[in-house]
Amino acid sequence: MYKLVIVDDEERIRNGLKKFINWTGLGFDCVADFEDGADAMHYLQHHEADVVLTDIRMAQLSGIELARYVFEQRPRVKVVINSGYAQFEYAKRAIEYKVEHYLIKPTNVEEMRQVFTNIRTALDQERPEPFDDFPARQGHFLEQREHEQIRRHHPNILEGMKAGSSSIVIDRFNMLLDDILQSRPDLLYLLVIDLFTDIANAFKELDLFRLTGGRFDYRLLTPQQSPADIRRWGEQVLQDTISCLSKRNQNNPSYLLQQAQTFIEANYTKDLSLEEVASSIYVSSTYFSRFYKQQTGETFVEALTRIRLNKAVELLKLRKYKIYEISERVGYQSSKYFNRQFKQAFGYTPKEYVRLILMGSDLEDE
Repeated sequence: MYKLVIVDDEERIRNGLKKFINWTGLGFDCVADFEDGADAMHYLQHHEADVVLTDIRMAQLSGIELARYVFEQRPRVKVVINSGYAQFEYAKRAIEYKVEHYLIKPTNVEEMRQVFTNIRTALDQERPEPFDDFPARQGHFLEQREHEQIRRHHPNILEGMKAGSSSIVIDRFNMLLDDILQSRPDLLYLLVIDLFTDIANAFKELDLFRLTGGRFDYRLLTPQQSPADIRRWGEQVLQDTISCLSKRNQNNPSYLLQQAQTFIEANYTKDLSLEEVASSIYVSSTYFSRFYKQQTGETFVEALTRIRLNKAVELLKLRKYKIYEISERVGYQSSKYFNRQFKQAFGYTPKEYVRLILMGSDLEDE
C-alpha cells in the first residue's frame, strides 16, 4: 500500500474523506490525518509518506506552504490540493511547487477516485526496475572470476534476510563492501546495486519498494556518494527491509492466509478484486491466486462468492431487507446476478429460499 496523509482543518471533512473513499481499494493506506499543515510537516520530517492530500487555508501552516516544504525537502512525495478556493494565485503557486492535482470542494468522490487511480499508476511506474543488465554495464572492467569472488557473499546475505537475522546480514554486507573496496573500489556503486538486484529477485513475489514505504530504492544511491555513505545507506535499508519482512511474516503461510482472509471479510461488501487483496498483503496477484488456491482448495472468486452468499442468508433470516438491499449489502452491483449466484449455490432464488426454507421451518415449529 502507498502511504497517504490527509490534512484539513475541518474534522468532518477529514472523517468524510476517510469514510467515503475506499482508499484500500485504490492502493492507499491513510496512515495519518491532521488539522493543520504544521502538524503534517512535523510528521513528514520523521515518517515516510507517498501522497499528501491537503486543504489550503489552515491556522498555522497553509496547504501551499506545506506543498512548498514537500517540494523542497521531500520531492518524491506527491501533493494533491483539495480546497474551496479556486483563486488564480493559489493555482499558480501550486503549479510552482509541482502539485499533482488541484481539486475544488465540495469533494467529488468519483473525481477523487480517478485522481488517485492515476497517482497510483504513476507511483507504480516510478518504482525501481531490477538492474538485470549488470554484466553489460560493467563490461570488460570486471573479470567473471573476480565478479564471482565478490558475489560469494550474496547467498549468505539472502539466507540471513529470509531467516530475519539482521546481525548476519549486516556482517556479510560489510564483508562484501570490504572485499570490493580492497579489489575494485571503482565499481563499488555498481556492485552494491548488483547485490540489491539479487535481493529484489529473491523476494520477487513481494513488492519490497512498497513494503518498505519506498526505502528499498537503489535509485537513492549515486556513484558520487562516498564509501562511508554507501555503507550507511546499505545497512539502514537492509535493516528496514528485514524489519518489514518480519512484520509481514512472509515465511508463515498461515499468517499470510489469515491476513488475506481478514481483508476479504472486511471488504466483501465492496467491488473487491483479487489485485486489491494481493496488494493488501504485498504480494503479486499471480502469486496470491496460486497461493490461495493451494492453501484453501478454492479460488479467490469462489471464496468471495461463498462469503457474500452466506452473509446474504444471514440477512434473509432477519426478514427486514428487500432482496435488492441484501444484494447491495453483500457486495453485488446487480440484483439479477445476485439471484443467479444464489440459486446456483443453494438451489433456490432468495425469494424461494425465504418462502420454502425459512417460512416453511416456522410452520413446522408451530
